[in-house]
Amino acid sequence: MKKIFFLIAFLPSTCLIYSDENPSGGELIIYNRHATDNIKVVVYPIAAVFNGNLEYSLKCFRPLQGVYSHIVGGQESEIMNNSSFALDHDGATDNEAEAAIGYGKYRVEIYKKVSGNYQFVDYVDVDYGDADYPALYSVAPFIRDLPINYYSSTDIRYWNGTPIPSSRYIPIWDQSVRNQLAVKTQNKNGFKTTNSDNGEWLDFPLYAPSYGGAGHLTPELCGLNLNIEPNHTAYVKCPESFTIDKGAKLTLTTNSGSNAQFIIGDDPNSTNCGATFTVSGNTSPNLPFGWLYLQSNTTVDVIKKSMLRLEYN
Repeated sequence: MKKIFFLIAFLPSTCLIYSDENPSGGELIIYNRHATDNIKVVVYPIAAVFNGNLEYSLKCFRPLQGVYSHIVGGQESEIMNNSSFALDHDGATDNEAEAAIGYGKYRVEIYKKVSGNYQFVDYVDVDYGDADYPALYSVAPFIRDLPINYYSSTDIRYWNGTPIPSSRYIPIWDQSVRNQLAVKTQNKNGFKTTNSDNGEWLDFPLYAPSYGGAGHLTPELCGLNLNIEPNHTAYVKCPESFTIDKGAKLTLTTNSGSNAQFIIGDDPNSTNCGATFTVSGNTSPNLPFGWLYLQSNTTVDVIKKSMLRLEYN
């Protein structure tokens, strides 16, 4: 079995801490509207995220030289009145902000400085998991930008001055709080693997802190439809796990004799690899399920002491 070697570049976390108080753009912007509070903002991925070319890679498709190179979010402190922290979406073409995000979910945490120390205030999860972004969001009734406004530790708002929802979840495809017509169906399709950088991004799951991110919740979970492209061999690393969530699917594709391969476990010599791949089930015979599709001549292999789980709860 052919093994793909990969290189992980460990970047210092300080490269994603910013001091610019007046960013000129960005698609996700967190503003401090309080007269005196000093706040800190931390943004990091939840589950699998994808770059601006819809690839399962943490490397920006549109990096901003000297500013950011990965879609791992970032953080900024000492944000004073009418200052902000802005992040570009890697799918957009205007690189103007201080950090980058991609397709998928990100957590935004807000802290307030009290007696010289930052104390946690609140969080909200923003979801950019729509392959139609930003093209369909550049025309009415949608908008591309998501502003989050901190007015106080008990008053945080987003579009149209709306308090952040009790669910702490904002999907970009549901902007009905600012325009009742600005609602669409999430497009989970088109996301794919890439064999760039010597196959570095074909070893699942990808972990944002390895590339300077401040955190990464459930990196092993994939909630979007992911295609393993023809002639790509993807692995679940020993002893990691990778899970296709309910309502999502993993497809192994083929094209003119070039076939995808998926291997659970990245070390054929391991006697106790422990890698696990799971397709999520459901508590009833109704949708949503997770799905695993194998096109003609594609294969799934399981390394010794690894596991393929097809759930039905």
